[in-house]
Amino acid sequence: MLARAPPVRPDHFFKVFATFRAMTMVALGEKEGAEEPYAALLPYRHAPPPSSGSTVAIRPVAYTLGELARLPGRDAEATEHFARADAIAQQWNTALGRFPGRPQGVSYVEQERHG
Repeated sequence: MLARAPPVRPDHFFKVFATFRAMTMVALGEKEGAEEPYAALLPYRHAPPPSSGSTVAIRPVAYTLGELARLPGRDAEATEHFARADAIAQQWNTALGRFPGRPQGVSYVEQERHG
């Protein structure tokens, strides 16, 4: 369904709306068309949460990239993106983008390694 939606406009809120679209695709399990937002968001994988500095707070792009990579089963890429999102969340002192269930002070990579 979303694979047929028009492209997200490349304006100030691109990362926010592209993240919302990707989150919707993940929630619906839509694999078709998931490569487009993945490729569009990939350059922002090290960026702070998309809406930092405005009134909407959402998780880092890297977390959404992890979910998009996991849709078609690219688990190794997903793990890298989730680890990056976790590091960004720690840097910005936010729970948004932190890996669920990770104890405070333990990185995503450490948790995966010692599981």
